[in-house]
Amino acid sequence: MAQFRLEAYQRDGNFLGILPARNIQGECFMNRADALRWEMPLYEKDLNLKVGDIYPGKIEVALYRQEQVIFRGPLWDATASSKRGNISCAAEGLESYLDVRRVDWDLNVEAEQASVMWDLIEASQALTEGDLGIIDGSHIGTGPTRLFQIRRKEGKYISDVIKETAGLVDGFDWLIEHDNRAFRTWYPHKGGTANTLLEYGAGIENYTIQLMGKWAANDILAQGPKEMVDTAIDEFQREIWGLRQTTVQYKD
Repeated sequence: MAQFRLEAYQRDGNFLGILPARNIQGECFMNRADALRWEMPLYEKDLNLKVGDIYPGKIEVALYRQEQVIFRGPLWDATASSKRGNISCAAEGLESYLDVRRVDWDLNVEAEQASVMWDLIEASQALTEGDLGIIDGSHIGTGPTRLFQIRRKEGKYISDVIKETAGLVDGFDWLIEHDNRAFRTWYPHKGGTANTLLEYGAGIENYTIQLMGKWAANDILAQGPKEMVDTAIDEFQREIWGLRQTTVQYKD
């Protein structure tokens, strides 16, 4: 069975200790920060950490599965409850640091999109107390050249610039690696397979199944632009379920 542990680190990377985490939950994303939530006892005799050490915004946490780090990022929120006797914590991936970093200079450059994104991160890290330990990683594929014009007075966040650019039709996928803190991009998209097996009773503790039959249509009226209309009928399914009609619009 997999063994998990949650470690705490200072902003400079110094190890603080292993957190007595329980009820660990999280989500993994592409093109945005992962999320992690957990609870800890409010009073823990064996915890060799001071209260001031576990402070939102000051420390990072790293979740390990066996010896592989599967999450790393800043602790942003912690709620202590004397009634429940615990601390509810929430962290986000390394990408979330860019949510609190502005484009603090006038930018007027025309270059390959991924290279500009890295230049923004690098310039922000060069500011006073701005080092995040993020390095320039590999960039798979060469995306289009774009003109970026951003004024300092706009107060625009670096994360917003990256997300907006990545979300364009010819944008890219991106992330910051948990293990080596490398900023990586893929153009146009990151492909690959995951060799993961989820089993009920092991990796999956429980599940819920909801069956919805009302909108299983077999007679569809499709409305297009300029009063264009067409109908699609599935006669086989109509015999099984009876007539189920619906209307869809594609007018954009």
